[in-house]
Amino acid sequence: MGRDSGGFFNKVDNPSIPRLQFTIMIKFIEMAKSILKGVLCTMKTNRTLAVLALLVALLIGAWAMEYRIAPAQVQPADFDETKPSDYPDLTNIDIDINGLTTIGPVYMLEGIENSTSVEIGTSSITPGRTTYSRLVLYGVFDKTLRDWRDDIIAGKSTTRDIEVDLRNQSGSRVLKVTFYDAMPVQYSIPPLSIDNNTRYMERYEFAYTYFEITNT
Repeated sequence: MGRDSGGFFNKVDNPSIPRLQFTIMIKFIEMAKSILKGVLCTMKTNRTLAVLALLVALLIGAWAMEYRIAPAQVQPADFDETKPSDYPDLTNIDIDINGLTTIGPVYMLEGIENSTSVEIGTSSITPGRTTYSRLVLYGVFDKTLRDWRDDIIAGKSTTRDIEVDLRNQSGSRVLKVTFYDAMPVQYSIPPLSIDNNTRYMERYEFAYTYFEITNT
């Protein structure tokens, strides 16, 4: 969320506090400040009330600080590894390419893989650069995908994010794989032969910066 310059308690970084709760907290703080200001003016005649007001202000301030620095304890939902019926169904390929309304049927996908080099010392292992395999799609694709490939051949750096939803047997999404800044760098069709009984499938290969697997 954006930050404004309205004071210390406007700079709340913790997204776990609902907006309504935060507004109420600010009202209490302002009320305590008003009470404290009025009571301190008459502190010579009523020291007990002044001390009580000061304690209230301190308690509210401590409560605000606790909510400000407390980390959000949010655990994303994931598929249940103890239930095979909840595993991602590898025959259900659900792909969305940003900016393309349709791409055609996809029969196979491969390339969700990464690898990190390491430097091994005498007493430690240090991770190095992480590389990602190219994403490969097999299917019968819409012309919009060929047009995108033509743009790359013409020298245009047109990139798009590609999202792959992994769903369980009931159709609920359990994982999402996002390939960032992808572009089609290779295209092919199967060999043509009068004796070939293979299903017609086109092949696209995509380079991208990295992929991310999330639960949301």
